[in-house]
Amino acid sequence: MPDLTFHVKYHPQPWSVPVLQSPARYRWVAGGRRLGKTHLLAQAGMEAVARFAPLRHQLWHDMGRHEEPYMGWVVGPSYKIVLKDWNVFRGACAKSWYKARQTDPKQLYFPAFNAYIEFVSADHPDDLVSEGLDFLLLDECGLLSEEAWMTVQPSLSERKGWVLGVGRPMGAEHWYYEAWLKGQPGTPEVLAGESASWRFDSTANPLFPVDEWERQKSQYPPAWFDQEFRGEFLKAGSAVFPSLDHCLLRSTLRSPITTADGQPGERGLVTGVDVGQHKAHTSCVTMDANRAIVDLQQWTGDTTTSRKNRIIRTARRWRSKIVVDSTLGSIGHDLEHDLRGAGMRVMGVSFNPKTKAAMILAMCQAIEEGTFQVGPADHPTVARLIQEFKEHQLKTTRRGVIQYQPPSGKTCDLLTGCYLANWGVDSGWAGGAVDVGHAPGQRITSDGRVVEPAYPTLAVGGHRTFWAHGSPRIS
Repeated sequence: MPDLTFHVKYHPQPWSVPVLQSPARYRWVAGGRRLGKTHLLAQAGMEAVARFAPLRHQLWHDMGRHEEPYMGWVVGPSYKIVLKDWNVFRGACAKSWYKARQTDPKQLYFPAFNAYIEFVSADHPDDLVSEGLDFLLLDECGLLSEEAWMTVQPSLSERKGWVLGVGRPMGAEHWYYEAWLKGQPGTPEVLAGESASWRFDSTANPLFPVDEWERQKSQYPPAWFDQEFRGEFLKAGSAVFPSLDHCLLRSTLRSPITTADGQPGERGLVTGVDVGQHKAHTSCVTMDANRAIVDLQQWTGDTTTSRKNRIIRTARRWRSKIVVDSTLGSIGHDLEHDLRGAGMRVMGVSFNPKTKAAMILAMCQAIEEGTFQVGPADHPTVARLIQEFKEHQLKTTRRGVIQYQPPSGKTCDLLTGCYLANWGVDSGWAGGAVDVGHAPGQRITSDGRVVEPAYPTLAVGGHRTFWAHGSPRIS
């Protein structure tokens, strides 16, 4: 083969150099968002074409074996991701070096090296059966099903092909984690030179803005941030909330404060209400403007009317506004309208993964900053709340969605009431110590009067309008 100069337009970043230089047959990279993982695949693919293809051809020639094209696949979990890979690879070298097949499956053919790179979607794992591959580049491994991996991996056997897989981690129960774990120092696979793995957070990319890292960190729940930007594999059962030790006081439970003439001596209190389904508990958690829990109630067995009346008595006693889980179709949805009909000031929260994640983030921030307060720890209901905080766990689905839930067979009624109340305080809607001028949803009339909103509500992607003030915004 004539001496050729093949220039790759993408320059390796410092973090990618050891990955490209590793001789391991199986290489795995877990990385955060915007790390440059797809560019790493393109660099590895071009290196395979320019360096390894000629060596393989020469080896087969010396063996007297019939020469076949050097073949590699780029596999992604969906057609959209594969199309992105296709565009990145085409920009990796001058167009004069390859011929592009635009029809599916898309393909780059490098005549000077008799080498092909084909781009295949794993939407249908049965289509991943191949005659033989010299290398395999996997994009977004965390989104690839185990069936897809098990189907395509045997195609490397005859030619003893190699693998480079990259992607965001999607939980420690995924096949990707098991493969990545085999590449960690000290494993038999590493000692045998078969496997190697790395983990890099987003800041390993020198082009990733430092201020963006801090913005994302403050905007999303810690678990989600650790997965998406730190590139960490999250284990099911990991604790969601930080330790409450610094938030425990001798006592925060108390009676309402009134002035000498019997008028309310404080404002900005919020009662978070989680309505039990069927025989589950109903919980009322009242929080003052400084995020101290002043009243905790939990009960079972009420009728719809008696439950509503008890919530009304609690709100009137504390002169608090009410935040209730009013997801469409739930008992709380009807309760919200009943409470409004009784003249109560109510914020309805429609639960979905985004609203729940935002409320949990606000609760985590209050705990980390030490503004959340509760006590005494030996009070029976307070002890149950603390236990629910400790037991709440995260779970990562096969698609990488983080879910927050109590252990199997247990409930989190008090905890839900707590972060509903905290959301009401955090939003500034209830007023009080939060200096927002006027609460969100309110309007100022021409004569300076503050008019309450008729139906302040919270929802994301649902049938209601999302609003918040001084709290995480979700679009």
